[in-house]
Amino acid sequence: MLNLFNFFVKIKNFKTPKYYVRQPYYRISNVVSKSPIRPFYRGKIMKIILKPWCLLAIFHFIYCYKYDQSFELPILRILVWLSTINNIFISDKYHNSDLAPNPSIKLELFYLRCDFTGISFVLASTNALWSAHFKWDFYFDIISYISTSCFFIICYISFVCFERGKRCGVNSESSEKIIKLLFGIQYIVCFGYMVFCILQTPNCGIYSLTWFLYLPGIIFYVLQWPEDGLLIGAHDVFHIFSLFGNLLSAWFDIIHTQNACRLK
Repeated sequence: MLNLFNFFVKIKNFKTPKYYVRQPYYRISNVVSKSPIRPFYRGKIMKIILKPWCLLAIFHFIYCYKYDQSFELPILRILVWLSTINNIFISDKYHNSDLAPNPSIKLELFYLRCDFTGISFVLASTNALWSAHFKWDFYFDIISYISTSCFFIICYISFVCFERGKRCGVNSESSEKIIKLLFGIQYIVCFGYMVFCILQTPNCGIYSLTWFLYLPGIIFYVLQWPEDGLLIGAHDVFHIFSLFGNLLSAWFDIIHTQNACRLK
């Protein structure tokens, strides 16, 4: 009990090292915390799990391939894992871009563009994987095309238009709003439609939990709660729910490969 008490005392009296007090530039995305403190784990969880995540990807792919040696599912599985590995890597680089050997606005902006496209890549590839699992029924092929199109549009806006003056006829703020609108189409419209169809078949309903596990993180991110503290903030909570959503999707991928359900 005394050790537990001492632990909470340490947390309460925790002094953020000077190394962590500085915020990354964030001048481009305007993600400025009300607190001058950069949470201790901002982006660092991603750095810690990157190698285990890669090993998990290899194990998952091999295990699923034992039960399903079709052409499209293994390819889509690879795309999903590549998208999540990329997202984990970029998240650490972007949120800690000021700690790079030669930090610069240009470097931060590059990682921010990669962050935009990485999020979209995860949504598009996950949507395609589950559309293939359900045999592209219920217009899943169309929503996958829409989600993939959103990904390519986001790539274009991020690298050609965003923070490039008015090259595309819009400023950076408008470009970012368009990107986030496209995220909404991918998650709410495309992924949401799939969840709606899944819930119509009771024995398939469990597969909708991936969407619902992503949801709290998105809500915390939009509300920007909790505020940045010594350890974590809303953005870190968003990352945690995203990671658990990815893991749940991978687990369901294994289950469905061995015991597929048919939507009605």
